[in-house]
Amino acid sequence: MAAKKKGGNTVALVRRLAEPIARDLGLMLWDVRFVKEGADWFLRIFIDKPEGIGIEDCEAMSRAINGPLDELDPVEQSYCLEVCSPGMNRELTRDEHFSSMGIQRPVRAPVDTYADNPPYKCIGFYIF
Repeated sequence: MAAKKKGGNTVALVRRLAEPIARDLGLMLWDVRFVKEGADWFLRIFIDKPEGIGIEDCEAMSRAINGPLDELDPVEQSYCLEVCSPGMNRELTRDEHFSSMGIQRPVRAPVDTYADNPPYKCIGFYIF
């Protein structure tokens, strides 16, 4: 077995594996996260589609990625696989997230103006 990479490499490997699978199912891969909560590790795959997703979409993605994920084996420790929706309060972290949200969506972002001043909140529109 090849030496495995930690942290971000796990996410990158799973993202590359999951994107074509999601696309074949008519889904968009929103995000992949590998996080430790308490004593447990979770590999979370967030999916979406324009009309929203249901439990059937999560089940289909979970079933479709389970075998290829076992074959790739990107994680050293045991973990729980979760396939879910990014939800209403989804984080916008990638360029495609902004473009998928459309034009002129209100956003709130912290802005640091100077080191000796407190950070300010800026409310405006993101136009993509």
